[in-house]
Amino acid sequence: MQYDKAMQICTILNDKGIDDAQEYLNTERFERFLAAARKAFDYVILDSSPVSAGTDTEYLQEYADAALLIVRQDRVKISDLNDAVEMMKEGKSKFLGYVLNGFDKSGFGSQGGYGYGKYGKYGRYSRNAAENN
Repeated sequence: MQYDKAMQICTILNDKGIDDAQEYLNTERFERFLAAARKAFDYVILDSSPVSAGTDTEYLQEYADAALLIVRQDRVKISDLNDAVEMMKEGKSKFLGYVLNGFDKSGFGSQGGYGYGKYGKYGRYSRNAAENN
């Protein structure tokens, strides 16, 4: 476990790949670890591999109070995203939604937002203007 004093967070990272994560996740030892972490910390965040990469996410979701899906723009098919959302909604934890990561705002104009087109000038389309037409 590493403690970052500036960020005031503890992290436990695995720098080695695991061929079968279920072998480690589906144990009493893991359940005891999570129980101890819940007692020791305000928040416990479990990060998993991409949903399409295996069943880790489904398994970890059974232990979480809430689940959040992180989606990188232009890296996942919409059908796969829909499948992932459905899977997460069916789990025991509350599905909070998703975060769009790596978002490219260039397609949304120079202001970085979307425009209202002709509806941006409401005066012309006001109730009085409609009554006069």
